[in-house]
Amino acid sequence: MGCAPSRGTTTLEFDTLDAAAWSTIVEPLLEPGAGCAIPKTEERAITLAQLRKVKEQIERRCTAEGWRAWNPKEQRLEKRPLKPEQVTLYVVCDKVIKPATEAKKTSFVELVAFAPQLPKWFVSHWWGEPVVDFVACLEAHALDHCLDLDVAYWVCAYANNQHDASADVTPNPTDS
Repeated sequence: MGCAPSRGTTTLEFDTLDAAAWSTIVEPLLEPGAGCAIPKTEERAITLAQLRKVKEQIERRCTAEGWRAWNPKEQRLEKRPLKPEQVTLYVVCDKVIKPATEAKKTSFVELVAFAPQLPKWFVSHWWGEPVVDFVACLEAHALDHCLDLDVAYWVCAYANNQHDASADVTPNPTDS
């Protein structure tokens, strides 16, 4: 299923993933039939509902799998496991985004979307902040503006292909 090949999109097939990775990482993120190529990075906004599924992954997997943060100064993983409320986008990229998109080397939004998702809002943020706090901020924003769960925010980590970010980031911003 997925998106119909219209407006420059094509359906992506994700049946090449390892069964354990599929059931643990990808399946809980997807609605039936999701997954499509979205050539224009600027049309890869993520909805609040899709972000909530990322948050659910953190809450379900972080403690169970003993996620730990990378310490760049010491060039090693931290000794203490993280709590879900400590998980940053760096960890989510490593534990959720990249594994979920590994088979097709796509952006995260292309994995979870049915069609291009145009942004209503652009979000500038720090990858080092806890993702649960980031999602809570967007939930508060949506509540303040009477928006529903389908409101789409453009967030670089989910819109850009983390396997080849240079393909989505152009030297001239007017090219996107």
